[in-house]
Amino acid sequence: MMQIEQCRSLGRQSMRISETEYSGEHSDFREQMLIHNRVEGILPFEIISENGQRIYEYSVMGMETLKSLCARKKLRAEELKTVFGELLKSVYHGHEFMLLEDDYVVTPETVYTDAAGKTEVAYYSGYGKPLRGQLRALSEYMMDNIDYKDDDAVLMIYTFYMKTKEESCSIEDLMGIVNGTPRDREERHESREDRGSRETQNKTAEMQPPVVLREEPRHRSGEERAAAMAENAAFREIKPDDGDVRVSPADIFRAAPKGLIITSLLIPAVMILIPAVLIKTGAIMNRVTGRPDVAKTLLCAGIGVILCVAAERLLWSRFAAAVRESCRSAAAAEDEATLLLCSDGMARYPFSLVSDEYPAIAVAKTPFFVGKDPNTADYVLNKAGVSRYHVKIDKNGDAYVISDLGSTNGTYINGRKLDPYKPQAVRRGDEIRIAACTFYCN
Repeated sequence: MMQIEQCRSLGRQSMRISETEYSGEHSDFREQMLIHNRVEGILPFEIISENGQRIYEYSVMGMETLKSLCARKKLRAEELKTVFGELLKSVYHGHEFMLLEDDYVVTPETVYTDAAGKTEVAYYSGYGKPLRGQLRALSEYMMDNIDYKDDDAVLMIYTFYMKTKEESCSIEDLMGIVNGTPRDREERHESREDRGSRETQNKTAEMQPPVVLREEPRHRSGEERAAAMAENAAFREIKPDDGDVRVSPADIFRAAPKGLIITSLLIPAVMILIPAVLIKTGAIMNRVTGRPDVAKTLLCAGIGVILCVAAERLLWSRFAAAVRESCRSAAAAEDEATLLLCSDGMARYPFSLVSDEYPAIAVAKTPFFVGKDPNTADYVLNKAGVSRYHVKIDKNGDAYVISDLGSTNGTYINGRKLDPYKPQAVRRGDEIRIAACTFYCN
């Protein structure tokens, strides 16, 4: 059984790994090579004997564990890429020294980083724990410690986790996910102009559904134009304005501080007091009759009403805007915090659709739109048969629902075609087919 201990003393920082039930000496050429040579990406160590135990003591001066790093902040995509990239590179180049993959100790407590982003990991000769299982456990841990506002980080860690579950997973495959294959970089980071240009080039190379003709309005027939306008109108109706947060006057009044309410009451009181003062001073009095002048009185009253309404409107509109912004921020935070347990119940991540052929659809907010149009879709699925506006993913209470947006080739749940614009609840394990692209609800 392994025991990991962090040690600190004056001018020294180290980590110790020992076997509580160690019997006999264990040594091989790999261990001797690492003791006498420095291998990039592996923590330097020495072997000591203490109380009958054989202990690996690693020098970690100026570094901190991945666990400590995650306790300070949530990691973004670039930080994940650095940590996992260097970790995998260390294992990959370890083959040059005939190091065994299963002897790397890959846990949040044994992976270290420094201020410059350098990452090193512990190697324990004879450890013998499958590396894929360790990497899967580490990615599960990282799912709770990434910045879920960073879509690239969510997609990277989730795709990494799913890949480690495959029996055929290799270090090269995982490095491709972390570093990004050319195809991934093209799909994730190309500009809208590039996407539009690529779509135009692909039109002649693959069969597109009739709805694609909307991209060239000058060549559309009257029927096609009418159908496209109807679909666009329906899309605008079901896609709400993200900035529209409705707050009732009663909610605004209940949220108002006492100072604001008192000020609001004082404004009309002052406006009433001003005419009384003017009458008292004779400013609006008719010098001939000695009575208030009608024209001056009406003018004064009109100006007073206008100033009173303007002041009240300015006062409450600013406060209402602050209340709406607060509600919008709270709603956004609630959407980002909507998480589901993954298959083993240990790590959490956003609701998602996974596939063996395409990158995972990580739903970090609702409503969430899937389609071919790069200008409106939250997830661009540029495949034959997929409409520009194809699928909407939303929440109904605690359940997630999927709606087909009147697409040409349809959306299917477990083989059953959805009626357009009618939300259908989905459960974990359901097969979701968007045209010919198959995903699974996770």
